[in-house]
Amino acid sequence: MNKSMRKFLIFILFQCLSIGQIIAQTPSALTKGLTAPDFVAKDTLGVEHRLSDFADKVIVIDFWASWCGDCRREMPETIEVFRDFANATQDSCCKDEKQELADKNPTQQTCCKKRDIVFLGVSMDHEAEAWKKYLRKEQLPWLQVSNLTPWKESDISKAYDLHWIPTMFVIDEEGKVIGSVITAKELRTLLQSL
Repeated sequence: MNKSMRKFLIFILFQCLSIGQIIAQTPSALTKGLTAPDFVAKDTLGVEHRLSDFADKVIVIDFWASWCGDCRREMPETIEVFRDFANATQDSCCKDEKQELADKNPTQQTCCKKRDIVFLGVSMDHEAEAWKKYLRKEQLPWLQVSNLTPWKESDISKAYDLHWIPTMFVIDEEGKVIGSVITAKELRTLLQSL
């Protein structure tokens, strides 16, 4: 194979990889305002949990897997977002905004709408031991479930039209999609906008 042919093939390979990444990061067809599909998955003890178990709360569904490098990289910041928002009232998440408003007008009352926010991790792992080992090591502080089905074969993945993990959906108290993001930074911004 001559040098120009090699360069051409490398160029084609690079283009295919780039297009593959773009397709993989294509947003889900499950968009704002649509009803989030209910699902059932088991925790590490085999107890079944449904999305609908969390009705009347804002739910962050974190789709991830222990084998996913991007998921592992995002997890520390996702844990920080959890600590700042989960099971707390939105009021406690608005302290910076309140301080800024108080600094501008000390006599004005500031108030943020209070909303219960819970996190639910849905692992796309298909090997129980790898999933459980990661959970033991990282001590993720929110409920974790999985059907231990390969990502592309998972009914949950299909229902949520997942093209990439991590992907996090935020669902409102009425079961409607508020939005979906792929980074913890985007998740923080989305939760702050509630």
